Amino acid sequence: NVADIRESPVRGIVKELKEYGVEITGFDPLLNGAELEDEFGIRLLKDWKEVMKAEMDCIIFTVAHSSFGRLKLNDLKKMQNLSPVLIDIREIFDAEEARRAG
Repeated sequence: NVADIRESPVRGIVKELKEYGVEITGFDPLLNGAELEDEFGIRLLKDWKEVMKAEMDCIIFTVAHSSFGRLKLNDLKKMQNLSPVLIDIREIFDAEEARRAG
């Protein structure tokens, strides 16, 4: 639960995904959106309201903010397109429960 991007794995993930032409949108409730856009060159959602309305093919969790842990897997699934993909680098969610949720 810190606003620090110095050790963030996001930089490498963004670079790799961009090489494949992936459109990337980000969100971090603890950081300034403009700072993230400048640092990583990706479009940022400004608040939870925007996040819940977004349609995504994949959600990648790279930090374990406590607010992320309160999310429900079914809500994450509703935000995604046809074949939802969840990549949980910080093990916020139980892997077996996520598989059962689809």
